[in-house]
Amino acid sequence: MNCFCRRISLAAALIAVSVLICSRAGAEQVMIYYSGDGEESVFTVSLDEIKARNDVIRTVDPNFKEDGLTEFSGISLKRLLALDHIPYEKGLTVVGHDQYIGFVSPSAIKSGSVIAACKMNGDEVPKGKGGPIKIVYSEEPDMPISAYTWYVDTLYAG
Repeated sequence: MNCFCRRISLAAALIAVSVLICSRAGAEQVMIYYSGDGEESVFTVSLDEIKARNDVIRTVDPNFKEDGLTEFSGISLKRLLALDHIPYEKGLTVVGHDQYIGFVSPSAIKSGSVIAACKMNGDEVPKGKGGPIKIVYSEEPDMPISAYTWYVDTLYAG
């Protein structure tokens, strides 16, 4: 095996390890990465902490219109970031357990019109509908369907 092939194999192994770590974290916590004062920081929030909050949005999920008006509860991204004084002026990149990537604008965060939802009509969000944690918007921002990230386990601020 030449040097180039070994580097590719090592890179593939590192990616596999990264995915494994995220998949273990996805069911129990959300990790928020951000830069502050020139330093990288990580803030972790457990699923239980998110469940303890009661920010509510009533909306029709564009991925499941047949469900009609649905009540989602969890924590607003504005409140979530405020728990550790995390700035959101550059927006928030959201990564799902399935490696799907979405972006939440600073204006949506500031308005409080987007939440990390873990409950749907009082029950846990089922995996088939994006659970245990999914990003949900109120109807006001008129977000595209691609902005709804499911299986959330990682957030990048800034």
